[in-house]
Amino acid sequence: MIQSQKKTRIEWLDAMRGFTMILVVMFHVSTQSFCQLDNSSSSTPFLLLFRMLLFFFVSGFLVYKPTFEWSIKKYISLVAKKVRIQLLPTIIFFILCVSIRHENIFVTMVEFLSTPAKGGYWFTWSLLHLFLFYYTIQIVLNKFSKSRKIKWDTVFIIFWCIAVLLYFMLFMPSKFNFNTPFWDYSSLTQTIKYLQFFIVGILARHYWGQIENIFDSKNFSLFIIIISVVCSLECLKFHNFSLPVEHVIRLVAIYSLVIIVLMFFRFYKDSFSRNTIIGQSLQYIGTRTLDIYLIHFILLPVLPSIGSFLSLYRPNFLLEIVLSLLVSLIVIGGCLIISNILRVSPILSKYLFGR
Repeated sequence: MIQSQKKTRIEWLDAMRGFTMILVVMFHVSTQSFCQLDNSSSSTPFLLLFRMLLFFFVSGFLVYKPTFEWSIKKYISLVAKKVRIQLLPTIIFFILCVSIRHENIFVTMVEFLSTPAKGGYWFTWSLLHLFLFYYTIQIVLNKFSKSRKIKWDTVFIIFWCIAVLLYFMLFMPSKFNFNTPFWDYSSLTQTIKYLQFFIVGILARHYWGQIENIFDSKNFSLFIIIISVVCSLECLKFHNFSLPVEHVIRLVAIYSLVIIVLMFFRFYKDSFSRNTIIGQSLQYIGTRTLDIYLIHFILLPVLPSIGSFLSLYRPNFLLEIVLSLLVSLIVIGGCLIISNILRVSPILSKYLFGR
């Protein structure tokens, strides 16, 4: 059963990664190209809800290998590989982007490095944190679970609970101070924000058979759509998220939206196969997410006049989405062209994209 579904599942999951990458670029087009803030945009708050969370969920889903034989040697090899793939290309493109888009290069670099966002290049750094977290937990469990009867799923559920607690602590600055140089330079605040979704992806892969049964149940889709609509609409009213209940509603909205996207791509998996144009396109983008992520910051156009126009005629959700999508597809197309040119060289392919 697993073997027969493996190829199809990878195809629609790659397509979903491609879709998520488009959402990420759309968000950056809206905020950086159109210069729109959360409170002046109709689409940005919605995109902000779940676009990165999907990435971390899929990353967790794919990193889990139930049949992988763990050992210290393999652990060291995996860590070394991920450090090379995640860090080296990020450093190179970070320096390149700052050099191209900013006049005072050194000052800008120091300024960006001292913030959790790292000028936009925080994602690969945080993803490295999460990979190291998963590899370390797995090697420890592999060593102690047999002798002490520690259950794999129990450990990760406990870590998920801790991750949710840390997530809420981030939004309690009066009680918990994360605004220190250590947290800023390490980008661990970004990692904490998305840790729970990475763990959920791991658990979802582990329990995928049971989850599919839930997805196929008669009334689940209706239930999750209602929850998503109600919580998302309620959530979009909040901009400051100053009350604990607002963060709870936001989290419910996030999880419900992730579930809907997951269900959608799984249900229409034939439409997202390599036999369709949209399937081929999204899968191609999905297999080049690192390339696109690293390059697109350099190619983002400066179009503040569009943002000013959209701000005058609010709310205009559909128009914002369409304009952001059109610009994003142009940027992604440029990223793929540059990526393919650079990948002609095996050396550049290895050190710029880890391939």
